[in-house]
Amino acid sequence: MLKQRDMTGFVGSKYAVDASVSAVLLLLLVALYGQVGTFEFVILDDADYVYKNVMVRDGLTIDGIGWAFTSFHPGNWHPLTWLSHMLDVSLFGVDPGWHHLVNVWFHGVNALLVYFFFRFALGEVWPAMLIAVLFLVHPLHVESVAWVAERKDLLSAFFFLVVLHCYRYYVGRTTLTRYALVFFCFVLGAMSKATIVTLPVVLLLLDYWVFNRFQTSQSLPQPLQRFGLYALLVEKFPLLIVSAVLSFMTIAAGSDALLSVATTPFNERIMNAVVSYAVYLKQTVFPIDLVAFYPLRQIDFVRQFLPSLLLLVSVSAVVVYFRQAWPLLLMGWLWYLLMLIPAIGIIQISTQAHADRFVYLPSIGIFLIIALILPKPGTRLFRYSLYATPAFLALFFFLAYLQIGYWRNNNILFHRAIDVTGNNYVAYANLAADYTNREMYEEAEHYAGKALAMKSDRYPAYLLFGNIRLGQGNYIEAERYYRHALNKSKDNESVLNNLGIVLAKQGRESEAIEFFNRALKSKPNMLEAKRNLARYSLREQQQ
Repeated sequence: MLKQRDMTGFVGSKYAVDASVSAVLLLLLVALYGQVGTFEFVILDDADYVYKNVMVRDGLTIDGIGWAFTSFHPGNWHPLTWLSHMLDVSLFGVDPGWHHLVNVWFHGVNALLVYFFFRFALGEVWPAMLIAVLFLVHPLHVESVAWVAERKDLLSAFFFLVVLHCYRYYVGRTTLTRYALVFFCFVLGAMSKATIVTLPVVLLLLDYWVFNRFQTSQSLPQPLQRFGLYALLVEKFPLLIVSAVLSFMTIAAGSDALLSVATTPFNERIMNAVVSYAVYLKQTVFPIDLVAFYPLRQIDFVRQFLPSLLLLVSVSAVVVYFRQAWPLLLMGWLWYLLMLIPAIGIIQISTQAHADRFVYLPSIGIFLIIALILPKPGTRLFRYSLYATPAFLALFFFLAYLQIGYWRNNNILFHRAIDVTGNNYVAYANLAADYTNREMYEEAEHYAGKALAMKSDRYPAYLLFGNIRLGQGNYIEAERYYRHALNKSKDNESVLNNLGIVLAKQGRESEAIEFFNRALKSKPNMLEAKRNLARYSLREQQQ
């Protein structure tokens, strides 16, 4: 009886500890991200994903569900992400505050999933709690949470973490039903964002360092045991097939946005990838000067590439050297390196050097290393860490709180990008668009001019000037700029739609209808083009 009471007390205390940690995580989440309920949508992708996407604005509909599974807009296949945004609209309308708060909810759930997985994997509360708190409050994760369009990050991470828990359940007893659960959740993650393709590799890391499945064949299903050393790889084969198909679909969907080797040579991509790995490490330790867009610039071989390469080699050497004493250090390092591969820039999709959102899941590997190298409870140094660790976490909390504030609206977000990065084409262009929307044409022209000076060979700057002239009522000048933009990009839906508007303003409805149709051919779900086509077609019929 005594033994039974002791066991009951132990289980009760375990649940009490887990409940306490969960409560702490929830309080931190609310204190840090509660402010986003008053934030606006930002121009950068939120229009495409929510407030100007006619399929999403209709909420969850039969047509919308069909479109979500068949659309590659905008350069991605992620039907579950679309359904998530549609459900938000059905529940809350196009209210940016609620869309932001749903992101916060996902982030909080993800932090809890991180805690409970590492609570099991490490067998200790202290390091698991530290990893979860770092995951929750780190400034590098702000972009994924405070940006509505990055719902795909949060959703795919949710299923990634669910798969880890399902895999733990499967390893406990390797039945086909339990494997099917792992496979199903992985497919759901793949339908949220493509970067989850590295998950089978992470499962192999866990097989070796957490589940010890390389040491015994008893943990394998009976049919796979005959494959010997390769059995664990064969076990992951269905997941690898999903990863391969998803990778192919993602590249095909984003083919129009892929930068050619002529634009960014392969050697420059390799150099940028190495530097980006090092930059993410630096930003993990010193999370300052974070912005929404880091322009892709020439890498200095001596001052940037070589120090970055030396840092990566040095860290790799250290974790390999200590692999016997602290084996999980190597797992954390490989987790970080391997999970970043899809987003590290070898396949260059845009002109950004790197992005905070790309490390939402890979950073867990670094947090694991940090948690492992800190002194353990009961050691002499632990009491010192009890003072130092909360101080650093408080600093990260403060920096994250400030970083979240930069996402309040377009004006703050892109002025911050310019302050940190200097000449930033994307920031100039988005500020010009924001000022145009607010009818502040003098400011809009200032930033559009800066964008045009940087990228006179691309259409967006001409589109910006066209929009400014359209807002000012100078339709002839607006038409001239739009036709310049059309020469740079013949199928851009915004250029085609706006050119149709200025033609209609000049009484040239027949020409305008032609351009509205071309815009819808380029982007079938473009709300403005549909409205303009219906409006001016009706007007022409009445005449």
